[in-house]
Amino acid sequence: MGKKDRLGVGLGLAALLLGASRVAAQGFSGDVAAGHAWLNEGGSLSSFSTQYNQGEGAFLENLLLEWRPAPGAAPRFSLKAWSLGDPEPDHHARLVFAPARTWRFNLGYDGRASVFSLMEPPEDHRADRWTIERWSAEAVYDGWNAARIALGLRHSKRDGQVDRVLYGLNELYPMRVDLDESYREVTLRVETRTLPVRLFFEQSLGAFERENRWRPLGGRDLSGTDPDLLSRLETSRKDEIDVPTSRLGAFYRNDRWDVAGTFLYSRSDLDAAGSTWRTFDIAGGSTGQIAYLDELVGSASQDTLAGDLRAAYRLTDAWSLRLRGAYRKSQSDSDLVGRSLLHVGFPGIPGLDFSVPVDERGFFDVTDRSASLEAAYEGRRFGAWGAVFGGSRAVDWRRTTDGGLRSADRDSSGYRLGASWRAGRRLTLSGEYERGTFERYVLRVDPETVDRLTLRLRSRLDSGWSFSLHGRFERTDAPASQSGLDGRSDAFGASVAWDDPKGRGGVALEVDRNRLRSRTDIVLPDRAADLSIYDLGLWTVGLRGYFTVGRLSLDGSILRVKDSGHTWPSSSWIGDARATVQGPKGTRVSVFAQRREYDEDRSSQDDFQVTRYGIVFGWRF
Repeated sequence: MGKKDRLGVGLGLAALLLGASRVAAQGFSGDVAAGHAWLNEGGSLSSFSTQYNQGEGAFLENLLLEWRPAPGAAPRFSLKAWSLGDPEPDHHARLVFAPARTWRFNLGYDGRASVFSLMEPPEDHRADRWTIERWSAEAVYDGWNAARIALGLRHSKRDGQVDRVLYGLNELYPMRVDLDESYREVTLRVETRTLPVRLFFEQSLGAFERENRWRPLGGRDLSGTDPDLLSRLETSRKDEIDVPTSRLGAFYRNDRWDVAGTFLYSRSDLDAAGSTWRTFDIAGGSTGQIAYLDELVGSASQDTLAGDLRAAYRLTDAWSLRLRGAYRKSQSDSDLVGRSLLHVGFPGIPGLDFSVPVDERGFFDVTDRSASLEAAYEGRRFGAWGAVFGGSRAVDWRRTTDGGLRSADRDSSGYRLGASWRAGRRLTLSGEYERGTFERYVLRVDPETVDRLTLRLRSRLDSGWSFSLHGRFERTDAPASQSGLDGRSDAFGASVAWDDPKGRGGVALEVDRNRLRSRTDIVLPDRAADLSIYDLGLWTVGLRGYFTVGRLSLDGSILRVKDSGHTWPSSSWIGDARATVQGPKGTRVSVFAQRREYDEDRSSQDDFQVTRYGIVFGWRF
């Protein structure tokens, strides 16, 4: 039984024991629901696990246990948990304990199981199967009138396996990475309560460690035809990163002013050391061996300084001004020293050694600045706003000790205009146009100009009906002298919904269309000119509803997603249905069914059709 299974069973038993009627009479109340799920599989189960990673078996759907010293009082003890057990990919639990008015203790748990396994071309071979668990604990003291003090701890750990390929001797060899990664952090936070300006200060110290290990998978190349074998693949490398971070915030508000400012400073230090061995048996070892050994020691540091200021000033009841400015500077330095050794010979017999020293130093510095000023008018029926904004990015870097110093600067500016109109509570219309221009690009996907138009309509009709329309249209481009970028992005849709005024039912229909096309000039490794094209044509149609008749409640949804673009056309169906019957003394029973279908036009290897169904028993006490 895994850790998450023991946790789920333990929490479930605790709820069943403490939730008895005699405990409820002592101030405890809660809710527990557990069930079992089954799967009917068709097609690629690995593709289904990659997208959903849901399984079959017993699970704890929900747990809530609270204790109040008196009816209507705030809970002094609260335990919440949901989605525990192997059938669910994500697991969560929260514990809050307040023994006195001035103290509160929080404990949290979040777990996730991730799978990636698709039938891809050999050169893109990759498979992931790992889990990550995050624990958090916090103690809060609220007995001081001047300030609130909190001490927090966090710990996360990721383990599992990642399969990928190693390129060696002009062939691709499958390899496995055994993950061993962890992160720990302690945080002290102080927040004022009585000053005219509310202040908070937070100091944290984080430590990240990585000791992943490598090994070959079988030794043969992916094709299975090359006689050379990968006989040894190991690493003793260990990475350690310390991340101290200081945060300071100030907030002020009165009848006219609303001001918020934040400041952050962080200096992270990386130390990495270890050796890596790669040994190839030529012709299975009958001809000889080629071994590569890297013995390297690396270090890096990154200083980050960031600040943000937001201010709003109300001129009159209808007119206001908003100002925002941001600054961020990051300076990174790296060093790598050691040697790379090539050994050629036979096992157990001295051969030839070729050694190359490694002594590389580089840096990468980025400075970002941005500012905006907006004026807004908000009347009873009509509203309008306009803004101007600008920014800059400066990048300086050197990749190696002997490499040249490179730098790039990029300035941007633009404006935004918008208006809204309301016809009482029944109808609201709004529209906004935004244009941004950039002097030059840092990355080839950076545009020179961006034009964006956004339109919205919302209507609330009689008898619980509502209707909405929305559209967003964007154009990006850059001249051929830079990158020849030409992008078009259109997203629009409509929704109609009905909710019973008495809360006994409702239904909603949503239709969305997303069209994205981009063309960018590129240069291939052989310096030949080419064109990168991405084309997405997505239709999304969703229908959901819920109804309650006496002790029976029904809810369900169905979603159809179809991508007709030329890049990777595909379609999927997502359906969920659930029926719940309320029983005596707070009991209930639910049955559910889920349908997942996925189909790719160009290949059927990753297609699947999966039905998941089950039963859940619940009890509220």
